[in-house]
Amino acid sequence: MLLFVSSQGSDSYVVFDAEAPYALRHHFRIRTNVELGIDGASETDGLEVTTRSLGKGFERGAFVVQDGRNRMPEAGQNLKLVPLQAILD
Repeated sequence: MLLFVSSQGSDSYVVFDAEAPYALRHHFRIRTNVELGIDGASETDGLEVTTRSLGKGFERGAFVVQDGRNRMPEAGQNLKLVPLQAILD
């Protein structure tokens, strides 16, 4: 089992083992993808993880975060979805 944590101060995310000794597994940010016109994630107030298939590209689940500042295009908050497999690899 894993524990996913959001750090608003550094606009990043951390994955730990959910059992003692709570080893750090991964530290990452959701960055801008200029080719797709998608900005990174920042000021995250909440996140959700599912291991269920959400269809093409998300067959092994998804990591979903609230993005408090949408820059591409300039707009209010939105959600960012990341294939869970991309984080676990």
